[in-house]
Amino acid sequence: MKDDFLIIAGIAIVGIYIANKIAGAASDAADAAQTALGNAANAVNPLNPNNIIAGGVNTALQGMTGNQDATLGTWFYDLLN
Repeated sequence: MKDDFLIIAGIAIVGIYIANKIAGAASDAADAAQTALGNAANAVNPLNPNNIIAGGVNTALQGMTGNQDATLGTWFYDLLN
């Protein structure tokens, strides 16, 4: 009886340890996914002046105009004023 209890208690402790390790790994994976999603969203955020779309458009505009300070916003301003 005492031996059975010790075996069951040992199995329960190992089970709890494994469950905690799995939960920790899942939590780490969820944190990594959340970080990656946040970085991807920020890369195309129109309010972020360093987003990849604005950077590409500004680089193309600077190549076309020869003005290294040109941005799409300043180009529209110059066009309309």
